[in-house]
Amino acid sequence: MLRSLDISSYPATQELLHERGRQDILETLDRFNEQLGEFSEEFVVIGGANLVLRGIKRTTVDVDILVSDGVFYTMSQIEGAKIKYPPKRAINNGATNTSVWINTDWTKIPISGATEMGDGYYPISYAMYDDVDLELFGGHAVAPLDDVWKSKVALQRPKDLPDLYVIAKHTGRSMLLPAPVYTGPFLDS
Repeated sequence: MLRSLDISSYPATQELLHERGRQDILETLDRFNEQLGEFSEEFVVIGGANLVLRGIKRTTVDVDILVSDGVFYTMSQIEGAKIKYPPKRAINNGATNTSVWINTDWTKIPISGATEMGDGYYPISYAMYDDVDLELFGGHAVAPLDDVWKSKVALQRPKDLPDLYVIAKHTGRSMLLPAPVYTGPFLDS
């Protein structure tokens, strides 16, 4: 069943985090890459930051990245790093995507890194890009726009709907979306 969505009624998602633009994202990724040593460039930008780097969206509240195991470990060792586990509803659906959050004095925008993501609904992982030529924006690899679309369509969290709208507008896709894979309450988005 397809449905058309009116995104104007959904609440903004930036209540706790400040929106940042392309320059802040690039500066944060450059500084982050310097921290990685032997694991530099072993990450792929996904989510809203991917859209900002492409110029499809103006701002986002964080930078979601898929990372190698080495980067995940390195991130977890940075002072102030926080390990976050999937919400219970996602674990019940098979999610195993633990993430590391970094928000330090050298990050202009928080970074969330995981080796795999998708909350058990649309799996996406760093490993799936091992032998893929990815586009670079500001010297940093970004996941294909189609993968960003698919992951956001699968969940359709309130914070995903504006991103789906700008992707649809950019690509000429329809905003007639299938029902989300998960339809329960989102306790942790």
